[in-house]
Amino acid sequence: MRSVHILTAVVLGFGLPVVTQAASMPTGTTELTTRTYFSHVGYSHDGTSLGSATSAQLSLGVGQCVTDLIELYGSVIWNHNSIDPKGESSASASSYGASGSILFNFTTSSSVIPYLQAGVGMLAYSGDGYDDAETSTLLPVLGGGLRFLVGDSAAFDAGLVYQRMSNAGGVQDLDAGQFYLGLGIAVLLRRA
Repeated sequence: MRSVHILTAVVLGFGLPVVTQAASMPTGTTELTTRTYFSHVGYSHDGTSLGSATSAQLSLGVGQCVTDLIELYGSVIWNHNSIDPKGESSASASSYGASGSILFNFTTSSSVIPYLQAGVGMLAYSGDGYDDAETSTLLPVLGGGLRFLVGDSAAFDAGLVYQRMSNAGGVQDLDAGQFYLGLGIAVLLRRA
């Protein structure tokens, strides 16, 4: 029943976040999150379209605030990629993995908490586009965004994340950088 109240607070408070005190992530707060990310890349050379790639990512994570500023955060990742080269058949595949980050949560006098993150991760691949794929290393994972508090036990956030990948897409020795736009919902378990 409590989860229904939290979900209702998040949905109703989407545009009107309310907090009774300064917005912060105090020491001892545990954060349970789900975040979705989206990226679309169009490729061209000399004005000619070569195709596109689309990536959608879902992560489930747990964070622990070790100070009022620093949060240790870990997540499991599921990523779906669709590659559509012009004039050729498309391929799609999934990847799965994990990441770990340090988040820096900045206390404000409003119900919005800005944050920065830095971390590392890895992805393994499967599907028709990834025969004999290599594991990708994500180093660094850099990002930032805004967390909007809804009461004392829920939040939603919006942010931008950059991932530098080695063995990008499972292709050995292929390096790439990718930006993701993300949205998330969190349940905050505050220490009494």
